[in-house]
Amino acid sequence: MEEWWNECHKTPGSLFISDSGGWSLWKAMNIRRRVRWRRKVLEIGVGNGRNIRRLRWRGCKVYALDITPTAFEKVKGLTKETWLAPENLPDSFFDLAISHLVTQHIDNATLEKQIKNVLRSLKPSGLFAMQFADRIADTPYIETPEYQQGGGVCRSPEMIKQIVGRGGGKITWLSAPVEFPDQGSRWFYIHIVTDT
Repeated sequence: MEEWWNECHKTPGSLFISDSGGWSLWKAMNIRRRVRWRRKVLEIGVGNGRNIRRLRWRGCKVYALDITPTAFEKVKGLTKETWLAPENLPDSFFDLAISHLVTQHIDNATLEKQIKNVLRSLKPSGLFAMQFADRIADTPYIETPEYQQGGGVCRSPEMIKQIVGRGGGKITWLSAPVEFPDQGSRWFYIHIVTDT
């Protein structure tokens, strides 16, 4: 997967590299009040860097986690520090972690490991805001490399709740679904905190 993402980040205008972020995303994720001056924010999956630029504009100290070093070239000079593996994140450090358009590209084992390490890296008052995709129709869960590359790894809210629990967290907020009928899917946003 790293090689594939590396090529996507090298390809100008790649369909798989998102460029979303800012006020409308923070509103959808219900985190606008948490995006404040001097907050330490972890961006998971940098895309083209729009959200990182907006976070910096709001005065946040931004850090990034991604699967390939090529992604970091797009945000060079904008982040305080970057990591390729979630297990290398510092302990009790971040006020907020944001994952948007990432979960549908990774398998369950990787997602569980990511959740566990991101929660470890949050301050006690920290929050992990995450987006995930679900199928509208009742279809089986598939996590093959082809589905991961295409962003087709969809999970129900119940499945996400189980993964979050195994990662040591609990969901404190679940959004209403955002429907995409032409794609047969819907998105949810959630807030995760450490289950203590």
